[in-house]
Amino acid sequence: MVVLIVQFRQKGVTVAETRAVNEAVVPLIEAQPGFRSKLWLGSDDTGEFAGVYRFETRADAEAYVRSDIIAVLKSLPTLEGELTCKIYDIYREQTASSAG
Repeated sequence: MVVLIVQFRQKGVTVAETRAVNEAVVPLIEAQPGFRSKLWLGSDDTGEFAGVYRFETRADAEAYVRSDIIAVLKSLPTLEGELTCKIYDIYREQTASSAG
């Protein structure tokens, strides 16, 4: 299992304004091979948004990074700066011991 963190900033867009688009894209994300879950994060104060995804394998996460979904995000006219995608391994033992 791996985690993919996608981060970006949008100018002039609030978290509430992204809700309809996010709801429309959920089925596309859920259909991605190896997809397990996503946390949707955002800040109206900074215009920063992030997605924390869990994928079954690194190859699944890498395929998502190359997908049309990420390409569309990168082409948003409101995108400010660079969109970043980073993949991390999950350390299961440490995670289990700190999960309470």
